[in-house]
Amino acid sequence: MSDGLRWTGFLCVIVLLTGCFESKTSGDPRGFYGSFNNVKMEVESLKLTIDNDNWYGQNNPVEDQVQSSIKALMINDDVVGTPIEAEAKKLYELEAKMHQVYRSPDATKEKMQEVADEMWAIVQKIEPMVFD
Repeated sequence: MSDGLRWTGFLCVIVLLTGCFESKTSGDPRGFYGSFNNVKMEVESLKLTIDNDNWYGQNNPVEDQVQSSIKALMINDDVVGTPIEAEAKKLYELEAKMHQVYRSPDATKEKMQEVADEMWAIVQKIEPMVFD
């Protein structure tokens, strides 16, 4: 085998290996960054829906993706046993609380906004832990 061919093969292997790492902007819920990015996107969407002046509680703002994205973050191998996991559990509990508030007979937009704000605050608390 010629030296040129060996170097070409070596360079191809290096390029393939360096291209296999997860990007910080990933949306893949199986990865560390992707799972957090999905949580951030879903909680932000929830907050924007509830804060919208045209939303008066006519439909449930909490979609299935919120819970599944939080769960994906909680069980991620890079998160288990870290402070991020504890914060993700708080998010999971708040998501359940949001369902309770929505289903309660005295549900108000203000109560739902309060829970959404708590969820967003936790996401903001987790973000520096993920990206620093």
